[in-house]
Amino acid sequence: MSQIITAIIAVGGTLLGVLITHLFMERSIDKKYKLENLTQQNERLRNRGEELYILVSKWKRLFLAAHITLPLVMQGEISYNDYSDDLNSIEDTESDPHRMQLIIHAYFPTLKKQYEKIGSALKASNKIIDEHEHACKQKKDGQEFIKPFNEAQIKLHQECEVLKEEIIKQLLAIDR
Repeated sequence: MSQIITAIIAVGGTLLGVLITHLFMERSIDKKYKLENLTQQNERLRNRGEELYILVSKWKRLFLAAHITLPLVMQGEISYNDYSDDLNSIEDTESDPHRMQLIIHAYFPTLKKQYEKIGSALKASNKIIDEHEHACKQKKDGQEFIKPFNEAQIKLHQECEVLKEEIIKQLLAIDR
């Protein structure tokens, strides 16, 4: 009988050991899975942040470059048609404002407010461009548009730079 009791205790101890080992393995696997998942999420977020930074930089450079000759039109040094030809010759194959908006809304919602400031600055710049175009069609002098246009371009540039700085802050905070 003592052998049976010894056998039962040994089997019970073995089962208890297997159960404890299983629980620790399960916890270890769960921690490993969570860590891998967090690492993948951080990597995806970092990639989207870097992509967003590049998209903002390209879009800003393209927009500002596209309108760099407009003050020459306003001063009467080149024709509006020449400016339009230059504008139409610019190929935009790299900037994608819709992709910028998607990344901000999906991955970096805290950047929406700054993105909206860029939108406001862009609207102000476009309004001046439209008013100048209307004045050109009426053969009016464009000198009055130079200062507000330059100020609008500077504001747009500044708002884009602030967004880029905010993107960098978000990227630096990913692993913290």
